[in-house]
Amino acid sequence: MLFSPQVLLGFGAIGLLFFLVKGRAFKVLGIDPAASTISAAKRWIGRDEQDPRVVRLVDDYVKAWDWAVPPKPGELPDWCVIALMEWIREGLELPPWPITKYRAPLSGFPWRFWLGDVGDVISIGLESPAVQEVNYPKPGDVYTQGTSHAGLVVEVDGDRFTTVDANWSNAVGSRQTHMSGKRFWRWS
Repeated sequence: MLFSPQVLLGFGAIGLLFFLVKGRAFKVLGIDPAASTISAAKRWIGRDEQDPRVVRLVDDYVKAWDWAVPPKPGELPDWCVIALMEWIREGLELPPWPITKYRAPLSGFPWRFWLGDVGDVISIGLESPAVQEVNYPKPGDVYTQGTSHAGLVVEVDGDRFTTVDANWSNAVGSRQTHMSGKRFWRWS
């Protein structure tokens, strides 16, 4: 046998530990979670709400949160935050979201829960030790605009920043905008 059972068990334990603390392990291994998340978000540019992956993501979200009144066919909830959480999940290389009842904490995920609206981003941002509100963004930060929209900061230039946003004109796109009137959330 190439490896003893003890060695294989040790490798399995290391793999499990790495999976459970993946977000923190990125930093130890020198992998940048912000850059990985930005890459994941950029791969979504051009998808619209008819895209099968967007439809599946929103359907899974609706099932997981057990909506009292599910959206009508062809009607999607605001999906900017749903997509944003998916980009962070992909960037951290976490497994797909489990379909669970309400508010199940997600292991290794800095936002703790699969969030679905801007109010959730703000409330978790204010209470989670893994998320902090900052005055000046850097690439990889989440931004919120009032309680109606959220996106990912991908580049900063003075008082302007470039974003990747979902549900902006019913699609995922990139745009440049001013910092005024926005809040910024840094996660680790």
